[in-house]
Amino acid sequence: MGAAVGDQRARRRAAVAAATALLAAWWCCCAAAQVVKPTPRQAYGAAYGHMACQASVLIEPNSTEQLAAALKSHLAAAAAAGKSVKVRATHKFFHSTTAFACPSNTTNIFTPEAGSRPAFGAGPDLSVGVLLGGMDRVLSTDPAIHTMRVQAGMTVRQLLEAATAAGMSVPLGTVPAFADLMLGGVLLTGAHGSNYKGKSNLGDILKEITWVDATGTTRTSARDSPEGRALAGGLGLLGIVSELTLQLAPPSNTRFETVWQSGDEDIASDILELVARSPRALVVWRPDMHKYTAVLLSEVPASEPTTGATQTIELPKLVASGFGTMVRTWEEMARPPYVLEEAMCIASKEVSISHGWASNLRGRPLKNGVGPTNEMQSVSCGDQCAWEAEIANLAMWDTHFTTELWKLPDWIADVKKLMAEDFTGRCLPPGYFWLRFGDGNGDLLSPASGLNGTVNLQLSFMTSKASAPQWGIKHGHILETLEQLTLCKYKGRPHWGKNHERTYTHPNCSVPELYPRFGEFLAMRSKLDPARVFEPPLFAQMLARAPPRYGPRCALSGECFCREDKHCGPGRACVPSAAFPEYRACRRVGATG
Repeated sequence: MGAAVGDQRARRRAAVAAATALLAAWWCCCAAAQVVKPTPRQAYGAAYGHMACQASVLIEPNSTEQLAAALKSHLAAAAAAGKSVKVRATHKFFHSTTAFACPSNTTNIFTPEAGSRPAFGAGPDLSVGVLLGGMDRVLSTDPAIHTMRVQAGMTVRQLLEAATAAGMSVPLGTVPAFADLMLGGVLLTGAHGSNYKGKSNLGDILKEITWVDATGTTRTSARDSPEGRALAGGLGLLGIVSELTLQLAPPSNTRFETVWQSGDEDIASDILELVARSPRALVVWRPDMHKYTAVLLSEVPASEPTTGATQTIELPKLVASGFGTMVRTWEEMARPPYVLEEAMCIASKEVSISHGWASNLRGRPLKNGVGPTNEMQSVSCGDQCAWEAEIANLAMWDTHFTTELWKLPDWIADVKKLMAEDFTGRCLPPGYFWLRFGDGNGDLLSPASGLNGTVNLQLSFMTSKASAPQWGIKHGHILETLEQLTLCKYKGRPHWGKNHERTYTHPNCSVPELYPRFGEFLAMRSKLDPARVFEPPLFAQMLARAPPRYGPRCALSGECFCREDKHCGPGRACVPSAAFPEYRACRRVGATG
């Protein structure tokens, strides 16, 4: 038995070494001359490189006063000239795969030949992009009651650092695990951490919001006011949020425990038990590998000794280069050789179920440990993220829905059915199914609005920016089918900052109908922004129940779910799922998987 295991490990090492040598040779000879750059950003664009937003005017304020004055000036000038205006606020490299951040036309790397895509409807005479990256300061703190007022352009990482400097902790589970997100965007999209039936998003620690409305007037609203409930999770449709007052906590540490690479035979019941044991659980699942890894987080007193744990997801340049090349080569081949498939499966495992929540100072994963709460719940990687390092040339393909936890066992069973009947490859791309937990709230457009105990279902997988425009993400038919299944069958509410244009324009599955207070929100918007200054074109298209923009390769760009082969591009066919034939997806002709 031991000899057999040793032989198997030797074969795996040989396969990886051979694949590495193959890819190194390919890189030296060919890849450097063929790297495809994303479409040039004419104004500002998504950090993932999927798209760029175009705007007539860019505003980059440093304060609420500057923002209000600039906005009022542009609105007055447009009114005097009889011009229509659209305004959207974000930051220069926003982390989203949707066009909600764009006030007008967009460009997309998946359909570069199409050039600039016109906005839905007539399009505004004047489009204004507001970049809040300069609004990243702490404005005041009150240590006695542990509150902090910050500008909305501050990132999660900056908030955590500021809280540490002020002798406070950001309550565990209330911020996303990725720390390079802007606080304003986190609040307005309903982004979350993980804490079942507890405080699980930024809105849960919000006390007050300062914002600029459609007249350029500065307003301040309490969290539980009608405006506060409409602003949180409200996509910036009422105005531009510029300042937040947050309720922080005394300093604490966080203990983490890992359930390491457990078999997924009983994953649904396992998860329910884990969440009962630790509401702040996070689960990474690879159904293609039949395993999951779970991390259980719990706050402990600051007096409990730490174990030297640290978090990082940065990739060294050499690793990023080789990894990006490997993904590209694998995607381009309909039937990759064994050594490449083996290397990709190992890499996919390393960035998912083999990636520890934290590591020691030598970089080795830690399965258990204790660290400061501000350092244990969210991690930053800047321009060294696998999906942002230019040398890797990778992008993330994100799908994310929120539904109630009681639906999880049936959803998992359907995922397994789909994998059994529709997937014939070795492994899915690098990435993961990620499950986090929360609770419902009273916000009008939050994905958790009115729900009772939630599970957040995120599918995040890497694709090459070089090969994706031609071939799409590898095994994308699995992800496309799951996207439709989760939206239509499970009534999953899409994360406003993730997913794709087609999610919000599905001809048979209306997103607004998933929100019981959607009409209430629209009534409030009619009072506060009757001219719909802050309405992005994609939201207008969703409201109008306008059909997706069908055309060549529209499924590759995320604009549509395919109805015919031309929507998939050359070499791909639009086929019904074997497991769920009511859903069609693009599948590469003659490919494994």
